[in-house]
Amino acid sequence: MDSDRERLAELLSVAPGEIAASAREAQVTGATFKLWPGASTASQFRSVFRRRQRNAFRAGRPSIGFAEGLRDLGAYEGVFLALGYVDDRPQGGYYFQLFLTPDRSRLVTCWGVKPSARAAEQVLDRHRPRGRGLERRSTADRDRLLAMLAPLCPAEIRRWWSPRWKRERRV
Repeated sequence: MDSDRERLAELLSVAPGEIAASAREAQVTGATFKLWPGASTASQFRSVFRRRQRNAFRAGRPSIGFAEGLRDLGAYEGVFLALGYVDDRPQGGYYFQLFLTPDRSRLVTCWGVKPSARAAEQVLDRHRPRGRGLERRSTADRDRLLAMLAPLCPAEIRRWWSPRWKRERRV
C-alpha cells in the first residue's frame, strides 16, 4: 500500500498543473486514494465525464479543472485509460478523478469536484452516533465535525445536525 501511495505521489508530482499539485498535496497528507485495476476505452470515459460535468454544473457543485480535463481527454491519442481517485472530501477538499495511461506510467489528466449538499448529508450520517443522541456526544467532537463539514453543507443540514434544533422540533 505504501508503495502505491509513493508511486501515485511521484506521478502527481511530475504532472503539470495546479490540479495535479492539489491532488498530490491531498494524497500526501493522508487522503484516501485508489488506482483501479484494468483499463477502459478513452471514448467511454469522455462520454461519461462530459455528462458528469453537465450534472455538476447544473447542481452548482464547485469543481476545478473539469473543462481542461475533458479537453485533455479529447486530445489523448491512446485507446485505453486507467482510472483512479484521491478523495479529500472528509477534510473539506475535493474528490480528484485521475486518468492514467494503461500501464500507469503517466497521468493524462485530472480534475476535482466538491460534494453536493446530498453527499455532505451522507457524510454527516456516517459520522452521526448510532444509538445515542448527539446531545450526549462531546461538544468538542460535535464542533469538530461541524467545522469540517461547514464548507460542504448548506445551513439546513447544519441545523438538522444541531441538538438545539432537535429540541425545538420536539416542542
